Amino acid sequence: MYLPNEDYIKLYSLDYLDYVRKQNCCVTGQQMPDVHHLEAIGTRGGRKEPNQRHFSAIPLCRDLHIEVHQIGLHKFQEKHNIQLWKEAYYHVAKWLLIKMDKTEIEPNLPENN
Repeated sequence: MYLPNEDYIKLYSLDYLDYVRKQNCCVTGQQMPDVHHLEAIGTRGGRKEPNQRHFSAIPLCRDLHIEVHQIGLHKFQEKHNIQLWKEAYYHVAKWLLIKMDKTEIEPNLPENN
C-alpha cells in the first residue's frame, strides 16, 4: 500500500509517539520515560497533532531529558557515550518491523507442487 508522506504522517506519527512512551529510557533503561524530540517541535499544541518530527522522538528518563536540554545534545552524547540519532533510527526501525508484523498482508510465497 502506498501512502503519500502527509497521509502517512497523519495516520502514524501519534501512534509512533505512543510506542516511544512505552519503551524504556535509551540511556538508563528506566521505565516510564519522557519523549524527547531530537528535531525540536516547540511548546505550542503541536505535540498532540500529527507531525513528521515525532519520528525523531526517543525515550529518556525525566532527569536525562532535563539534562539534555540544559547541556545540549553534543555534550550529552559525549558524557553518556551514546549517539541519540542512532537510537532514534533504531526505535523507528523496530516500530516499523512491529507494524509490518501486525499487518494482515501475507507474502506471496511460491506454491509447493
